[in-house]
Amino acid sequence: MSFFAFFQSIISVILVYFLYAVPCDGSLVLVFILVFLQAINGEAFGFLCSVFARSITEVNFINLGLYYPIIHLSGVAWPLSGMSTIIRTIGYMCPLTYAIQAVRNIQSKGWGIFNIEVLAGFISSLVWIAIFCITIVGLLAVKRVR
Repeated sequence: MSFFAFFQSIISVILVYFLYAVPCDGSLVLVFILVFLQAINGEAFGFLCSVFARSITEVNFINLGLYYPIIHLSGVAWPLSGMSTIIRTIGYMCPLTYAIQAVRNIQSKGWGIFNIEVLAGFISSLVWIAIFCITIVGLLAVKRVR
């Protein structure tokens, strides 16, 4: 599955920055790595949903039920600065939020990996991947014992 995530990440970066000519003042390599980490994050989230569900239909409902709130709360569709304090606090707990801010800062401000906000995007992505994977392994172990 990671091969497909890698391939889709390459295609996404090529389309956005070369075909559509979106300007990027920073490193495209950093942008690609963040996009790839978010693809792995999405795969891990999908696997976690499939561990919880008993059927494909349940997986689809869980994913659709969580996908749109995560997109809106993470600042993709609506900026975090325009949200109320409570909603913004919830938004900062979403898996995409820090990575999105990091890509924006790399793209528009030319920041590198050593900037704290960019580094937070990488760390957040890796932490969420670890959380999802540890939870998956734990749930599978519990299911195996039953």
